[in-house]
Amino acid sequence: MSVFFYVNLEFDSNFTETKKFKGTFRENYFAQRR
Repeated sequence: MSVFFYVNLEFDSNFTETKKFKGTFRENYFAQRR
């Protein structure tokens, strides 16, 4: 389900900023966990 949702975001240009935010958030989150 989540993968399908993510694929939909890939093809939806309106979610470009959201994708950028989520990617940055995830990178920062895992960086802090190390």
